[in-house]
Amino acid sequence: MRRIARESGQASVEHLGLIALAALLFAALAIAAPVTGVGEDVATAIGGAFSRGGGVAAAGPAKPVEREEPVAIVDRYLAADLDDFLAYRASPDRDPRLDWSTDYCSAPLVGSSGASFDFTQACLRHDFGYRNYDRLGLFDRRKDAVDDRFLADMRDHCAGRPEADRDRCFAWARLFYEAVHRLGFLSGHG
Repeated sequence: MRRIARESGQASVEHLGLIALAALLFAALAIAAPVTGVGEDVATAIGGAFSRGGGVAAAGPAKPVEREEPVAIVDRYLAADLDDFLAYRASPDRDPRLDWSTDYCSAPLVGSSGASFDFTQACLRHDFGYRNYDRLGLFDRRKDAVDDRFLADMRDHCAGRPEADRDRCFAWARLFYEAVHRLGFLSGHG
């Protein structure tokens, strides 16, 4: 079968066919269960196979797949090492319920980097925090923590710069931090 052009979150034609088949099967089971005594175990096993992304169901009842709440994921990846956040962000298994969009650092004229700094990665995580906490209705309560993480990420970057660039990098980090900390509520949250 021909596949739809893949983009994060899009399903193939085959996957859509499996979903349609599963819906028909569940409808048939719901109708047949009272008459034939088809048990919950069959429906659970079939449902478990589809909730895991396809494949053949294992023998016995499948355990439901527990998905972590979005707020817990955002909290965890804002607290994690920046490299762990970036790896999760790049993973095909990242949670599609979250907003992964970014405009990097939208600092007028400067952008995300300059001669003595590159805050691109810090800006990715900052946008992740702002956009997702906004969607979750937690922006006002968590904005300061996101801004503080942004400063820490930028300072970590500056600490790894050549010694000749560090002071300027730290100054830029402070300027970026002050801008988002004082004016971030005007940014449309991300």
